[in-house]
Amino acid sequence: MELLKQVSEHYRRDLPFVVYRKPAELKVSAFLQQDRELQIVKDFGESGFIMAPFIAGAYPTFLIRPDQFVEEPFEVGEFRLPFNSSAEVDRDQEKKIYLNKIALALEEIDRKNLQKVVLSRRISFPFKTDPIAVFTLLLRQFPRAFGYLLYHPKIGIWMGASPETLLHCNKEKFSTVSLAGTQKAEQDISPDWSAKEIREQEYVTQYIVQALKHKIHGLRVTGPETVRAGNLYHLQTRIEATQPQASAGQLIQALHPTPAVCGIPTNKARDFLLANEGYSRRYYSGFLGELNWGADSGSHLFVNLRCMNFENDQVHVYVGGGLVKGSDPEQEWMETVYKSESMKHLIVNSKLKLG
Repeated sequence: MELLKQVSEHYRRDLPFVVYRKPAELKVSAFLQQDRELQIVKDFGESGFIMAPFIAGAYPTFLIRPDQFVEEPFEVGEFRLPFNSSAEVDRDQEKKIYLNKIALALEEIDRKNLQKVVLSRRISFPFKTDPIAVFTLLLRQFPRAFGYLLYHPKIGIWMGASPETLLHCNKEKFSTVSLAGTQKAEQDISPDWSAKEIREQEYVTQYIVQALKHKIHGLRVTGPETVRAGNLYHLQTRIEATQPQASAGQLIQALHPTPAVCGIPTNKARDFLLANEGYSRRYYSGFLGELNWGADSGSHLFVNLRCMNFENDQVHVYVGGGLVKGSDPEQEWMETVYKSESMKHLIVNSKLKLG
């Protein structure tokens, strides 16, 4: 792709860029910034490509400026590389640590201090492959996800294939999704959702509707339905409205972080995660995408899930799972293993120069 050649040259010059494809679109877009300034977002009235952290203020919320905007057609064929299970290494110590944290979370839920909390972990391993080559594989493997590769010399390199919309809005329409519940996708086998998974998804839906009810009138709730994202199934509910009265900034502040990435109650869940996860999420489970951009000056933002970042010849893959009353610790551990395969197999296959 000529576009990716331009992106590679921008990367070689150590200049900020983002290259991305929205779900099911047949084109790839890129914002190429012509200086190394870190453009801080002040009020969400700016225009460009935004990236925001999980905890507001903990890291900069910034824009990649559209000094140069490039688009190019990109059609995905039927060929997909099989998910490479060898990417997952049996890490007994990591599992023990994560299960201990799950036990602490379930104690807080039993005490009714928390209704739900999303506990995550970071998996790190050596990496020296070209990230643009990995991104090319990502575009082919996840045609229904929001695929992106972002670089800023003051932030680093982030890449992901998110299945979850935070919001899509302009003056005429608004939509978001409630996404929760995860099962590994088996060929020709429809998922059988448990009461726990259905309850977890309902928590997220109810939270979003309550958060928006005084900002948007005439909300329509559709679902839940089963959707597929790579090697996983999820439960999804669509929430839509016409002619929203609130600004993009007001909607963002109402929605982020949702219970799909944090928990209920939000503040107590956030405090628990900060005290117990044992690492900084940085931009994992934050949000990113087009802000006040395009012909309709709309915003199309996604939750930064199924993502990884690269630094010092290492790659860090981020995964998590929602805990509610009745969660099974072993199943929760395996959910993070399945989620990690979404990113890990890209690294393995890129090293093998497949695809």
